[in-house]
Amino acid sequence: MLGTGIGWQSVLYFGTQSSIAYIMFGWFAQMLRDQGLDAQSAGVMLAYLSALGIPMSLVMPSIIVRVRDQRPFVLLFVTAYLVGFAGLWLSPLNGTWVWTTLIGIGLGSFVMALTIFAVRTRTAEGTAAMSASSQSLGYLIGGAGPFLFGLLHEVSGGWHASMAMVVGMVLLNLVVGLLIARPRYLEDAIAARAAKEG
Repeated sequence: MLGTGIGWQSVLYFGTQSSIAYIMFGWFAQMLRDQGLDAQSAGVMLAYLSALGIPMSLVMPSIIVRVRDQRPFVLLFVTAYLVGFAGLWLSPLNGTWVWTTLIGIGLGSFVMALTIFAVRTRTAEGTAAMSASSQSLGYLIGGAGPFLFGLLHEVSGGWHASMAMVVGMVLLNLVVGLLIARPRYLEDAIAARAAKEG
């Protein structure tokens, strides 16, 4: 699978969305507290952000699998992320519920990343291969996110450099997302590569 473009696109899409999610779950409340929100309210915001994943997980997969081209979903999640992060960056305490809701919608990219394994493969073996490779390497990328985010905060003494890193990851997520969301299949890419090499 890792010899194909679609394989690496899946790895990077899964990895970038994992990293963004881990950063939010690990640092969201602290960012709000540093901006002046009390600890209890920051905890409520984090709980709300986490809870938004429940309806997304219940509703989105059945919608995503019904269409051949998933690029509109990629654009939806990235737009929600960017507007939410812009609000969090520029005016964190005015509209906190709105920014949190939008970021929570953006976290629907996790559901998208998991659903991609099924909609971009033709066979159970292909799904298993894409899932195993994307999750094993993707979670390594994801795990580095919170560390780098915190390191940038420590070095810069503020949150702007860290937030700029997150925005960069969202943009990378957009690029690979638009590629992986196109209607095509892993098995076809593997067959084409084998034919070319043969």
